[in-house]
Amino acid sequence: MNTEATLEMDLPQNVTDSNPLRIFLQAGQSECVGQADPSLLQADNTSYPDLVGPQDGVWLAGFYETAFLIRPMNVGEMTEDKFGPEISMGRRIADASDNASPILIVKYCWGGSNLRNQWNPEKSNNSWNRDEDDGSSEWLLQSNTVDLQDKTRLYANLIYTIRLTTETLEEASIPYEFSAFVWIQGSADKLRTWYEYGIDTIRFFETLRLDIDEPDLPIIDSGSSPHNNLKSGKVYAAENINNGNVYETSFAMVSLDPLSSCIPSPSIFCNDSFLNYDVFEHYGIDPAFNEPPYSDMLPENFTDVGEFYWFKNFPSDQHSEYEGMILNGRMYANAFVREFANWATLTPEMEADDPLILFPWEVCPEGELPNDDNICWIDERTEGPNFPTSPPSGEGIDSIFVIIWRQIKKFIARLLGIFA
Repeated sequence: MNTEATLEMDLPQNVTDSNPLRIFLQAGQSECVGQADPSLLQADNTSYPDLVGPQDGVWLAGFYETAFLIRPMNVGEMTEDKFGPEISMGRRIADASDNASPILIVKYCWGGSNLRNQWNPEKSNNSWNRDEDDGSSEWLLQSNTVDLQDKTRLYANLIYTIRLTTETLEEASIPYEFSAFVWIQGSADKLRTWYEYGIDTIRFFETLRLDIDEPDLPIIDSGSSPHNNLKSGKVYAAENINNGNVYETSFAMVSLDPLSSCIPSPSIFCNDSFLNYDVFEHYGIDPAFNEPPYSDMLPENFTDVGEFYWFKNFPSDQHSEYEGMILNGRMYANAFVREFANWATLTPEMEADDPLILFPWEVCPEGELPNDDNICWIDERTEGPNFPTSPPSGEGIDSIFVIIWRQIKKFIARLLGIFA
């Protein structure tokens, strides 16, 4: 178990004003925490040698068990039994800069956390008197704003973690700059309307930018798939947020049947979903698909290119296993470099395996619906970018009404598709 007694600060060295430490913030729910097994990655060190052991030029800041530390990126060190996309995201960004730019990822995530309340900066547990705030982590702590054991204070805890990081760097005279915020969240809000989720997303992003004094901070937003309402909300937020600079990332792994009553989650696989088997043919199939009943799902003409560890335990635990997690981290890094970095460049090899390029999750053309040959998402913003098509929900009683409303809209969409 990692404790303050066994691990110490190991800060970046030889950082200069002309080439500062580049800080990436990473927050969200369970795919941000990461459920990938470090031992599987360590056992596969021939495939991923650059991700095993302490990484050169990449650091990770956050809570190692209970102690806040900054350490070289090292799989399994922050949390022994799991890791998230940070392990490959930082490495890819550093490599894209020819290892000239030192990278620090600040990680604060909580599984199953929602944007409606727990990350909401306007809720009382996440708010504080900014007129009295002196900008320090100690002020947040002494004002009882922060409680690292309280899931209702996630926004406040995130700001606290960021302040601990910058204060530690400033005390060590290490120059730094904020480069991006990587937000990996969605499933806990899957019963919200697209408009509610989109407005929550805008508020969250804009408040974060204000609180760290970075009004133009680039944002990589992920976590919508396969939910059309979440994707619609994230795209709405990216198009309507002040100062822009938000890039939504999701590739075409699966689409939902618009007539289905099944609502997927990491523990629920909807059998009537449309899987993109081209993705499996390119990267490999999860070991679960080697045996019935899941091998029976593969198309007759499927070309088996070997195994790829996508899932923890399909279908009961669809969180990303180590290879799926590595792919996600590289995808976020590639998106950042392509969209926002003028100090790093992706090589052709880096882009050749990028799922955002190979398998983009595109909006369904008008009058078309997802099917086995059309892995697309349904834009629920049917009345224009600023019109809330779904009814407002009541606190604590909205779930069943949201479900019913969504099913009615799906049924209408299917009818329109049939008679178009």
